Amino acid sequence: MTGPEVPFVEKFPVETGHFPGEEHSAPGNTPGAAGYVLAVLLSWVLICVGLALTEAISDLGPGFRVTSVDLEWLVVGPVIWGLGSAYFVAATAPVGVVLLHFGCRSIRQQWVHVLVTAVLGTLAVYAVAFVIGEVPSDWDKVAAGVGFCTAVGRAAVIPMVPAVRLRRLQRRSVT
Repeated sequence: MTGPEVPFVEKFPVETGHFPGEEHSAPGNTPGAAGYVLAVLLSWVLICVGLALTEAISDLGPGFRVTSVDLEWLVVGPVIWGLGSAYFVAATAPVGVVLLHFGCRSIRQQWVHVLVTAVLGTLAVYAVAFVIGEVPSDWDKVAAGVGFCTAVGRAAVIPMVPAVRLRRLQRRSVT
């Protein structure tokens, strides 16, 4: 690129939602592969921290006295939950990413992507419960928490979408 760098705000026409020359091209409303990986990792971290916090809070009991064991669990708990849930993330995240990508890539409104991600995250918990063959009583709360965390992960990568679209458009204009 030659010349001074134009600020991103001037590059992306907010009024139309299209870059010049993009009006009739294939849609690109996704954060790209790196964005999806980042969203999955962020969701996984949030899920692990949430599960550890839930476990620590439920162990406090009616007295609500925080001990050093509770504080240690807040540090070690996310690691334990992370290791324990790695198989769940490895099994369900790629399927969710593919469904989200191909189901929503033509939809410009990012809130739809976030909502679909929340639904897919929630359904993933029930899919695992179905495969296991039992649904523990507290899985509704876990499903809601996982849906929320996956939505937050996808929402965090929304700022990557215009940059990915611009990169795809530049790649098309070169070829």
